[in-house]
Amino acid sequence: MPQKIVIPSKTVKFNSFFTKARASNKRFFLALMVLFYAVGIPKEIKPQEDRVSLTPSAVRLLTKKGAKVVVQSNAGENSGYSDEDYAAAGALIVQTAKESWSEASLIVKVKEPIQEEYDFIRPSHLLFTFLHLAGNKLLTKALMKSGVTAVAYETVVKDGRTILLEPSSTIAGVLGAYQAAFYLTYADIQGDKVLVSDDEKVQLEHRLNSLTYETLFDKPPYNLSGKIALVLGGGTVGKNASKILAEMGAKVYIFQREGKRIPELQLFILQERLKGFNIQLFITPRDFHNIPLASYLDEQYGFDLIQTDIIIGAAYTVGRKAALIIDRDSLKKIRTSRKRVIIDISIDQGGNIYGSRATTHKSPVYVDEFGNIRYGVTNMPGRVPRISTTLLERAIFPYVLAFVEKGIQAIYDFPELKSGINVIDGKLVNKEVADSLDLPYSLLDVVIENSLHINMSK
Repeated sequence: MPQKIVIPSKTVKFNSFFTKARASNKRFFLALMVLFYAVGIPKEIKPQEDRVSLTPSAVRLLTKKGAKVVVQSNAGENSGYSDEDYAAAGALIVQTAKESWSEASLIVKVKEPIQEEYDFIRPSHLLFTFLHLAGNKLLTKALMKSGVTAVAYETVVKDGRTILLEPSSTIAGVLGAYQAAFYLTYADIQGDKVLVSDDEKVQLEHRLNSLTYETLFDKPPYNLSGKIALVLGGGTVGKNASKILAEMGAKVYIFQREGKRIPELQLFILQERLKGFNIQLFITPRDFHNIPLASYLDEQYGFDLIQTDIIIGAAYTVGRKAALIIDRDSLKKIRTSRKRVIIDISIDQGGNIYGSRATTHKSPVYVDEFGNIRYGVTNMPGRVPRISTTLLERAIFPYVLAFVEKGIQAIYDFPELKSGINVIDGKLVNKEVADSLDLPYSLLDVVIENSLHINMSK
């Protein structure tokens, strides 16, 4: 059983702890010494990322607890929250990103830091955000070099579920179905360009802007009768994408590796079929990657991949680079004159389908070498920021509060947070990320014990 790290609370005298920790590792000591009472909320600067990590309501709860909250000006603007809203909740409004980082110790974001932000990261920071490091070696090395403690939403696992990823995955699945139906219905291909009329674009924008949580699962205004969709992965993203596609009339096939998820997925499909929706399941062995997907589906299920109108990549394994499920040979075999839309929602982990590349909300699609319309937006929930912000905040706020009150020792009140720690004291402590990036891996408990060199027991 791992020994419990005792990190003093605000009311404890620090002399003995300070002396021992300072002597062993000053940088790590400084990172733990700060009692994360200062929370920083920078404005997201990833292209077309309109979410904000915490709303004024959450800020009010934190300031009532005595926490200092620093919010960068206009951080919540695109989610519908003004600087005045945050100031009224007790936040300190600062003008620059640098100030929002430098005046806080717990940095709460939505998306991973981009290069413009790397210089703001300090050893004294606890960074709490989506990271998706398995597909980003540059960021991983920057975090290791900085000495920061980086906790990733997407690798926090409780009872086998990625509980902080689920809200965004739900929205991504729904939006993936929307985008697939929209481009299949209205897009034309001319050479290497995807053409959609301005009127249809405006209609889509209006539809997405009007979505609320209550209407998120309503049937979109597209008819997919007679269309066939293949969804790679039966997790939260895959189930929600399948549900919406089926509601629009598509015949949906879910591709899922054998494992613990199968009974839950079978129940979901049964429930949807009882509603009259046509969803079927392809169960594959864990080592199916040794066989080209097109050949496997044909041999095992008599399913010809060439008949698909929509393919959605939604397969994700915690912390790892996304599995390449459809390779180049499979895409080459199914090349046809028919229009096909491929939405790779797993692009932020590298993508499930050959040829996927990251795109933005401003320029979301491209034509691949086989004539398919490809969509690879890495921050899909950012398109509906108000809903996404609210759902994400509900999931992360208990942990934000725990970090504010107890710093890194919160991992003992919430053991699931240990799986969320990806980088600490310059070490990479998530094995899946380390394996994906071919970087050295260190055990979390060993890193902490070696850094402090003090008695870990009470």
